[in-house]
Order: sequence, then C-alpha cells, then structure tokens
Amino acid sequence: MWQHINLRESASKIEVPKWLPQYVAVAVGCGVAVHVVHRLWRKVALNRKLDEKKQQLKTSREKLVKEVQHYHLDPNLQKEIVHLSVEALQNRLQTGKLKAMDVLRAYQAEALLVDDRLNCISETLLEATDRACDCDSNKGQKGMLHGVPVSVKENYNIQGYDTTIGMEYFINKPADETAVLIQVLERQGAIPFVRTNVPQTMYSYSCSNPIYGVTKNPHDVARCPGGSSGGEAALIGGGGSLMGIGGDIGGSLRIPGNMCGIYALKPTYGRLSKKGMFSVGSGQTLVQGTPGPMGRDVDTIVMLQQALLSQDMFDLDPAVPPIPFRTEIYKDKSPLKIGFYTWDGGVQTVPSNVRAVQVAKAALERMGHTVVPYTPPRAMEAVATLWMKAMAGDGGQSFTEKLKDDYVDDAYRMVYILTNLPRMLVWLLSKLMYPLDPFMSASMKGLTEAGSVYDWFILSNKIQAYKEEYLQSWRSEGLNAVIAPVYPCPAVLLNKASFLTVAGSMCQLYNLLNYPSGVVPVTKVSADDLINLENPNVYSPRNLQEKVIKKACEGGEGLPISVQCVGLPFQEELVLRVMKDLETGLKTI
Repeated sequence: MWQHINLRESASKIEVPKWLPQYVAVAVGCGVAVHVVHRLWRKVALNRKLDEKKQQLKTSREKLVKEVQHYHLDPNLQKEIVHLSVEALQNRLQTGKLKAMDVLRAYQAEALLVDDRLNCISETLLEATDRACDCDSNKGQKGMLHGVPVSVKENYNIQGYDTTIGMEYFINKPADETAVLIQVLERQGAIPFVRTNVPQTMYSYSCSNPIYGVTKNPHDVARCPGGSSGGEAALIGGGGSLMGIGGDIGGSLRIPGNMCGIYALKPTYGRLSKKGMFSVGSGQTLVQGTPGPMGRDVDTIVMLQQALLSQDMFDLDPAVPPIPFRTEIYKDKSPLKIGFYTWDGGVQTVPSNVRAVQVAKAALERMGHTVVPYTPPRAMEAVATLWMKAMAGDGGQSFTEKLKDDYVDDAYRMVYILTNLPRMLVWLLSKLMYPLDPFMSASMKGLTEAGSVYDWFILSNKIQAYKEEYLQSWRSEGLNAVIAPVYPCPAVLLNKASFLTVAGSMCQLYNLLNYPSGVVPVTKVSADDLINLENPNVYSPRNLQEKVIKKACEGGEGLPISVQCVGLPFQEELVLRVMKDLETGLKTI
C-alpha cells in the first residue's frame, strides 16, 4: 500500500514539458494539412483526368464529323438509307445495290444529329470506316449482317478503348480484348460504329455520369431515356441507329425500351455470351445480368439474335450452350394461352400503362390467342427481399471503393449514401420509412441482410425455392407466356429518375427468375390518361414513390408506352413470336 501511494505521489510530481502541447498541436495541424492537400491534389488530378478524357472524345468526334462532311453523300440517299427496314437494307447490301460505306456514312451523319440533341453517344469508333471499306471490297461469302452499322453500349469491351461505365477509376485502362458478342457481330459483317452512354456504375434508371454527361429522351428532352442502356435506347429511338447491343440485370434493356419507344429482348442468362461484358459487381452471381439486342422493330431483334446465335459465338465462348436460333418455334402458328396482369403489388401502375396492357391483350386476342388474368405469386415480396439482397450482397463495397475519389453523379447519390452508412443505421432508416413507403422500406432493409457467407447460402436457397414456386404457379395455369407492364409509368422527368430505383420491380422479377422477356411499344399517353391520373378514383398515390411518379408523369401526352412479353427459360424464340404477333395485332386495332 505504502509503495503504491508513493508511486502515485511520484506520478503526480511528473511535470508535462511545456513544449508538448505545442508539439501535439503542430502534429495534428500538419496531419490535417496533409489530408487537405491530398484531397485537393486528388481533386486537381481528377479534373485533369476528366478534362483529358473529354478532350480525347471531342477530338475523335470532330474527326468523324470531318469524315462525314467530306464524303458528300447525297442527302436524298442518306434519308432513304436510314428509313429502310432491316430486311430491305440487308438485301441491298447483300446484292451490292448499296455500298457499305454509303450506309455507314448515312448512319454516322444521322447519329451525330441525334447526339447533338440527346447526348447519347459516349464514343465514336473511327475504325468503322476501314470495316466498311473491307465490306465493299469483299468478293467472297458475306455474313448475315454484311455492312450493317451497329451501335454498342459502353460497357462492352473493345480492344484499345476504355470501358469506364461512367467512372473515373476506369479511365486510361483500355481493354486488352474485344467482347465476344462484338467479335461475333464483326465476323457476321456488321460494323460497330458508336458506343452509347450509361449511368455511372450502371445501377440506375437514369442515364448520366461525370464523364459523358446527361442523356435525354428522344420524345421529350426534358425526360429521361431510362437506364442503364439509356444511350442505346435514345440513339435507336431517335433514328440514329437501326440496331444495337445492351444489357439487363434489373430492367436495363426493357425500361429504356419502354421510355424511348423501341424494341428490346432480355434473353435467359447463358443464352448469349457475357465474356467481355463489363460490370463492377460481377462477383454477385445469384442474379445475373445478360446481354440483349435492341432495335427498331421485332424483325430487327430477330435478325440480330439470329446473327449472334451462330457457331462463331459457340466457338469463341464454349461456356454458352450451343443452341442456335430455332426458327420452327418462332414461326409456329398454334394458338397460345397467355397470362396478363397490370400490377405486381409494388409501386402502383399509372392509368396509361394499365391501358397499354389492355391494348396488348386485345391485339393478341385478335391474333387467335387466349389471354387470361394471372397473379404472380408474392412478386413484390420476392423482389424486395430476394433481388435486392442479392444485388446488395457486398453492401455496395464494389462501387464505393472505386468512387471514393470520384464525383458521384446525382442519379446514383442516394444509393451511394445508403451503401456508405452503417448497416444498423440503414436498418433503422428502413423502419422509419415503413409508414411512408412500405415497398421502399423493404428494399432498404434488403441492403442490410446478407452479412455473412451463411446468409448468402440461405438467400440462394430462398431464391431457388421461389423459382420453383413461380414455375408451379405458371404451369398450374397452363400458360405459354405472360404480358405485363414494363414500368409503372412512361418516361419520367430528368430530375425524378434518381428517386425511382425501386420502381423497377416488374422487370426485376424476371431477372430474379431468369426468364426471357421482350419489350414491344404498344400505345402512347393520351389526354384521357392524364385526366385519369388526376382522378383519385382511378389513381390515388399511397406512398412516396407513387407521389413522385404522379409528379413525374405531368405533361406526358404522346410519350410511348410498352409492355413486356415473358416466357420460360431458354424460350427466346417463343417470346419473339409473341412480340411479333403483338406487333402485327396492333396494326389491326
């Protein structure tokens, strides 16, 4: 005890050097200064990197403009070329009645005009000129897409080009190899001529990023084209491309198709090669993204799908099942039993999009099909608790670690903030959100629940069980296909898209299930649709998402509305048949 007291007394007599507080203050100040200087240096470096990239893109575009201007293509021929159907264009190129160079210059000129208005092109591919020359000098066998210009979503690797998906982290990291699907297109004689814009990270239904800027809708520049294949849909919808390649993990083909009034097909995962299709979150495998064709009409989608399902693809990527395009299924004329629904239990569908399903139902019935009501089992619950958990299995770390020094785009900011918060805080916020918006609450909660490998195993089992439940429901009704809304509403205003990430449940369901689904434009928003939107007896918003949607739909008369046509896995040909019958039936109404 005595010794202990002495020690304490001795300790109390120790004097703190007078210089120590000053030293600590200086050290802390230096640390803060170093941090601030580092942040400033990173900001300067980021701005320089972005400026250099933008200048590179500008220089490439200016070179293309000069090439097109100096070519002096007859304006009447240019107009004729870009309005040809895919069959007529293919025929004239195959027979030599049109030169590949004339077709390329026509579409390059048109694409540049569309881009001036919509900002949908991320990068021009100048080597397209050499490819067109090679096509015109070809005296041998010609590929199916000989001389046909094709646009490509920015997330497909092309050797020597950056694949940035709108993120500074990937600038100046050119791809070593071209994606398999692009190689297949080139072997089929197609000419990739531009790459198209995507939202930053590609996890958004908007279409903007700090590198390439904001893409607008071809039907109303105040509105969004959808995402993540928004640039592709805007270019095709604006007439600057005949066909293109996009991708879909939660509606990224179908929602832009709906908003821009074009056709698109989300195949079953595994039907087309993903090799060289870039994604930051590729380690997540419970819900897989898939490539898909986009185009002006069903015939364009069919031709592109036929070209891709070739021996070239099976040779380049042996992991793809060697299933060629089955024409006998596509051309079968036997009547089908098709289910339909207008709401999945999540975000309420606005009157125009409900009417679109009714119009599609009538068109298919005119074609001899039986169309019956169908209720997908637990659809909203499955998306909120299974799709969302799978997509957010890493807590967003794949993205946040690469965005830490980048500008975060407004369209991704809300997701970025949530994925950077502690899981417990996100869970608490989801509880507080419940009275305002139960569906958004469930989706937020999904960000917090895959915290271990064991949780991931449980989630995998739940997804498999739901697939079995859905298939049993489908078969108990004796269905061949299903039609449904693509999205709760038409194209939304540019400043609203970032608030509507969880509104894509009607598409996300079929990514979860891995069912093929195609999009067909059916009708346009009418004055009566907008009147019904304001009628509380027809449409009464119940939560935050639906209030935003109602506001975002104001003044939307004339906007296109689509439906999606869904089939069982690996039944793409049947889906395309339903799409073609719907397209044909609409002409009789």
